[in-house]
Amino acid sequence: MAFVMKNAEGKDSNAREFVEARGAKYPGEFVMCLIYNATGDTIRLQTYCDSTDGFVSPSPYPMLIMNGQWGAYLKRGGGAVVYAVKNEFGVEYQVVFTYRPLEPGRVYTEIKQRDFYKPNDNWQNFLTPLDTNKSYIYQAHEYGLSSFASIGGTFRSPVFEGIITLDGAWPNYSRVKPYNPPSIGYASALAEGIEDDASTEQDAAGNNA
Repeated sequence: MAFVMKNAEGKDSNAREFVEARGAKYPGEFVMCLIYNATGDTIRLQTYCDSTDGFVSPSPYPMLIMNGQWGAYLKRGGGAVVYAVKNEFGVEYQVVFTYRPLEPGRVYTEIKQRDFYKPNDNWQNFLTPLDTNKSYIYQAHEYGLSSFASIGGTFRSPVFEGIITLDGAWPNYSRVKPYNPPSIGYASALAEGIEDDASTEQDAAGNNA
């Protein structure tokens, strides 16, 4: 239910307006970051890591994101956040989001065992899978949890979006990567199982190869 309600009462618009307002106060190139929690429980920030050229603006990383709520913050440069998330059995794991504002943007997400990532972990530990996959969208399904990530928009003002939910919380999510660069908010579309024509054509081409 929390996933279905992620845009209810303008929650997504309010979160975006928050980071846009922050960005207007601070000149330069920032990533507008949005993370939605649809797990049924509160998620907690365990650790984070900034790229060598990155820092958080006066809107800090959200320490807690309640179920059915967006967390929003403004970020300069690349970064990674690690949230402690429980599956439906109450077992805690780490959901990781990593992003860099490169054209057209890169994101990576993964789900790891509890305490896999430690405070003050080196940026290179997060950067390696990000640069290996080189994707502007990504999704992970492990331990009864799912995470989706996307980055889009302009190089000057890209938008990173992450979604965390229970695996199988909706019946028709897509595991097909799109061929065309995503629009802003593609993580939502990916989680909802919405595929564009290019995705379908790419999948068909792969099956006929």
